[in-house]
Amino acid sequence: IPDGQIKIMNPRDSYVSGHPILIPMIDLVTIGAGGGSIAHVDSAGGFHVGPRSAGADPGPACYGRGGEEPTVTDAQVVLGRLDADKMLGGDLLLDPELARRAIESKIAKPLNISPIDAALGIIKVINSNMSLAIRSNSVARGVDPREYSLMPFGGAGPLHGVALAESVSAKNVIVPVAPGITAAMGLLQTDMQYEHARSLIASLSRVTSETAERMNHVLKELISECRQDLEQDGVPAARHNFQRIAECRYHGQGFELRADIPEGEITRDNVSNIVANFHAQHQLDYGYAFEDGEVELITIRAIGMEPVTPLKVASLEQAAGGTIDDAFLYRQQTVFDDGQTLETPRYDREKLKFGHVVPGPALVIQHNSTILIPPGYVSQIGEFGNLTIERSN
Repeated sequence: IPDGQIKIMNPRDSYVSGHPILIPMIDLVTIGAGGGSIAHVDSAGGFHVGPRSAGADPGPACYGRGGEEPTVTDAQVVLGRLDADKMLGGDLLLDPELARRAIESKIAKPLNISPIDAALGIIKVINSNMSLAIRSNSVARGVDPREYSLMPFGGAGPLHGVALAESVSAKNVIVPVAPGITAAMGLLQTDMQYEHARSLIASLSRVTSETAERMNHVLKELISECRQDLEQDGVPAARHNFQRIAECRYHGQGFELRADIPEGEITRDNVSNIVANFHAQHQLDYGYAFEDGEVELITIRAIGMEPVTPLKVASLEQAAGGTIDDAFLYRQQTVFDDGQTLETPRYDREKLKFGHVVPGPALVIQHNSTILIPPGYVSQIGEFGNLTIERSN
């Protein structure tokens, strides 16, 4: 997400788990990787994790609901990273023995390795799958992950954050204040919007007055359609916001990128602003731009929006030089990715204050997630509760 702006994909490029969905969506890569992803050994002895999932019911073996397949969550339990009496605030107690049995029978014995090594293998495979997905949406497009922070969320994401950041050389890891409900919070803060689009194929490098007039005419119609949609939803005219977009490509390209159309009437003289926006977007997405290349307009799109009122996030109390002892829970043995088993402290995230520093190895536990801080890393609590993890000096 460069400069806080989320990119929207062209509907023709919108896929979820390899299936086309043909609607505008956030530019992302989806893979079958989650706490319920099932690990298995195939008939040739190949070790796989996902895309099959145990879901929530029966769920991982450690849930005690009849699941017998080993999952990523079971591996985290066997490695001591999820504590049986802290899962979901203690509402769902995990059974480490069931997790161990599932991993031992389905993975360890077929591969002739220990349950601990099998659990580590499950984590390494799922991390590798996620790392490849990150690279396909960054390095493969000319984006340098070293310039970005990695933000893991979801209930299980923060257990994998540091390992993923390390594998793609991300700058640091930022865990949001409520990782388990970050997606839901994002939905609640999403503007209500309607999109209308129309094909209009023309060269923007050799634009004529007639082409500029056609573009203005199409935009006027599209914005009128968006306005009608908002009015039908009872949105007052004063809350109508509109965005104008040109979907463009270089001559001969097989895909388009979105470029903002500046406010005001389009003329032959200012079409160059749209072209400049397209070059900038291409540079951002792929690391290069053909400044002298011919730019073609393919589609004009208008988006009508009603902006939502942003959620207010309270500032945390300043630590004022205090220690993290008040947040300390207990110590328990934990296995890390390098195979080390360490007596590792647990901390209650709700009791950590702005400015507190938590050195690794450590686990930070909260109601909807668990954060793993490996040896050699240190985390710091920000003003609004976000937790930043970096390599220690």
